[in-house]
Amino acid sequence: MDIQFYGFENIGWLEKRRYIKIMYKWLGDHIESIQDEVQRDYTASRVKKFRVRFFPTTMYKTMYGEYKGLSADLAVGTSLSDYIPHEKVGQFVIDLFILDNKDDLRFASNLIMMSHGLGHVLLYSYDHTRRSVLKYDDDSGNRAGKEMAWHTAAVHSRTSSPEKTVQRLNDREIDNQIYYLHTYKYGFLGWSKVMYRMYDFRDDLN
Repeated sequence: MDIQFYGFENIGWLEKRRYIKIMYKWLGDHIESIQDEVQRDYTASRVKKFRVRFFPTTMYKTMYGEYKGLSADLAVGTSLSDYIPHEKVGQFVIDLFILDNKDDLRFASNLIMMSHGLGHVLLYSYDHTRRSVLKYDDDSGNRAGKEMAWHTAAVHSRTSSPEKTVQRLNDREIDNQIYYLHTYKYGFLGWSKVMYRMYDFRDDLN
């Protein structure tokens, strides 16, 4: 994968390295979960073709123009805030717009969005021809029950669920939609162990 960072003022080389390592860890765990060896190798080969570009959230409007809300979560006519991480996925390219901030809570928010975007990458690489039905209204204006590409419907059905989102589950709940990432961060007192929640799409792969 070709991974590049553009336009950041606050995020430095250490944070960039963490994002890259977490990305490879998340993708590796998902790809390794594919039981069929041929399908696993096929998916991995297609994932490697993707270009991954990180930008500050403030660059979205410059690159793609205004994004207006179309769902209950993002009211109609409301512009996408620069304080909300988001992504844009194309054919073998994904643009990840993250908060240019070293704060750990912002880092966690960026990871949630990153796993949403990588879910599209992963499922598109697994099978880009399959069709499926969307379970919930999504932020792109698609309504529940609409038939669409599986790699979109599966991701949005999981991330748009009103009851089971990364933000609303607590640590005691056991749910196969959550990927728990255990890693380390560097602070004033040195390295410490931390845990982050990300979306989990491994059940969709078998």
